[in-house]
Amino acid sequence: MYGLLLRSLIEAIQTKYGASIETTLKMCCFDKKIAVFFNYTDMPQLKRFLYILVHDHYNDIKVFHFLTLISKDKNQNVDSIMYDCGKYFIIYLMDNGYKKYLTCIGRTYEDFLNSIETIHNVLNLSKKCKKPPVFKLKKIKKNIYNFYYISSHKLYKKYCEGLLMSVAQILYNMNPTISIIDTKDEKSNNRQSRLHIIYEITMESYNDKSKLDVVKNSTKTPLYTLLHVHQHYFTINKLLIIDYISPSMNKFSSHLYMKYITDYIDFDYPNIKNISFDDLKLYRNVYITVDLKKDLEAESLRRDSVDNVDGRSYVSNSLKMSGYCIDITVDIIGIFCVPLIFYIGQIKSSPFYLSELKFQSGIIHYCIKNYNFCEKSPDLIDNSGKVDRNLELEKLKQKNQYYDELMKRILPVSYADKIIKGENVFKNEKKIKYASLLCMKITNFKEILNHNTPIDVINFINLKFDQIENIVERYRSFNVRIMFNQMSKKI
Repeated sequence: MYGLLLRSLIEAIQTKYGASIETTLKMCCFDKKIAVFFNYTDMPQLKRFLYILVHDHYNDIKVFHFLTLISKDKNQNVDSIMYDCGKYFIIYLMDNGYKKYLTCIGRTYEDFLNSIETIHNVLNLSKKCKKPPVFKLKKIKKNIYNFYYISSHKLYKKYCEGLLMSVAQILYNMNPTISIIDTKDEKSNNRQSRLHIIYEITMESYNDKSKLDVVKNSTKTPLYTLLHVHQHYFTINKLLIIDYISPSMNKFSSHLYMKYITDYIDFDYPNIKNISFDDLKLYRNVYITVDLKKDLEAESLRRDSVDNVDGRSYVSNSLKMSGYCIDITVDIIGIFCVPLIFYIGQIKSSPFYLSELKFQSGIIHYCIKNYNFCEKSPDLIDNSGKVDRNLELEKLKQKNQYYDELMKRILPVSYADKIIKGENVFKNEKKIKYASLLCMKITNFKEILNHNTPIDVINFINLKFDQIENIVERYRSFNVRIMFNQMSKKI
C-alpha cells in the first residue's frame, strides 16, 4: 500500500471515530512491529505528527494488522472500518488536489468504473506493481453490472466496496446497491495466489418518480444530469428542419416536429430562459452531433438525389461533439470541443479547463486559417536556405498577439484578459473532457435565420467549420446536425 492510501486510512479513522493521532496509535506502540512500522520507538514520539511519505510503499499485512488493533480498541468490526476507510478515500483525494481530475473522468458512473484502471495507474505514484490489480466492468442486464476485481492483495475487498459506493454518492449523486457475490482464490504457475472478487452493482432506476422530481425542482441542475435522466433532445437536418424528437419530449412533439429552428420553443423545466456566461461554469455540455461526410467517386450517382443539397456525394459518419450555447436568442457563442480524428470511429480526447482556452489547438488552427498563417512561411527562409530564427520568433510573437485578439473578440473582455494572462476565470470551474477547441461567435444569428434560406444558413455554418479543417485531417466537408437537450428555454 502506498503512503497516499495509508494517510487516508489514518485520517478516516480520526474523522469517523473522533480520535487524535495519540489516542489512535497509543495501543499500536505496545506492538513493537507496528511501532517500528510507523517510525515510533517510544511513547514521547507520539507527540510528533505521523511520518508517512506519499511515495513510500508500506506492507499491506502490517497495515491490516494496524486496522485490526484499531477495530478492537473502537469495538468495531474490522470489515466496517475497512468499508468506512474505502468511502473516505475519495473524500481525501478531493481534499488533496485530485478533485478536478476525479470530476472529469467519466460523464456517468459506468464511464468512471470503466476508467478505474487508468485512475489506479495515475495514483500509483512511484513504484510499478509487478502484477497490478485488474478491474473490469460487465453489464449483466439493465441497471445491473458485475465489477471484477483481481488482486494479490486479499484483505481489501470491503475497502473496495466502500470506495465504489463513495464514488457513486459523491461524484454522481447516486445510491446504488453494491454487494459481493463471489470470492475465489486462485494460484498461478509461480504459486502466487490472486483473489478474484465479483461485486454486483445495481444502479438506480432513472424512472423513479421521486428522483425525477428532485431534478425537476432544482433551480440549477447540472446539464449532464438532465441529459442522462431525461434524455431530452431533438435533431435538425441539413434543411434546418427538426426531423426527430426524443420520446421523452412527446408532449412537445406537435410543436416541434417538422418546424424550422427559427421558431422559439418553450420547455416546462428547468426554469432557465438564457444561460449567461457567469452561469456557464455550473452547467455541463450541450451535446452536438456532426456528420462527417467523405467524398467517394463510387457514390457519384447520388449527386442528383433529392437529399443531396449541395451536389456532392457523401458517405455519412456520425461523430459526437460537445459545446456550450450561450444566450441563443441574441447571439450564439459556441465553444465546441472538437475531437482529434485519425480515422473514422477513433476519437482522441484530453481534459481541459475553460480558463485554459487560449492554449487549445482549436484556437491555434482557427487563427492559422483565419489569418492565413503558416508554420513554415517562405519569408522565414534566408538567402542561404536556412531558417532565420529571429524571424521565426517574431512570427511566433505576432501569432500570439493574434490569439489574444481572437480571445477578446469571442469572449467578454473581463474573461478574455484573465485567460490571456493565464489566470483562472472561475473559482470552481469543472474540467471538460474533450480535445481541441473552436470558439465561434455568430452575431445576430436570429437575423441570419430570418433573412436567409435554410440551405444558405447551413452553408454559412459549414463555412465556419471549414475554418478549422486542419483539426480534422482528410475530412473537408462538414454537415451540422445539432442535438439539444433543454438547457435553453428558447431555441
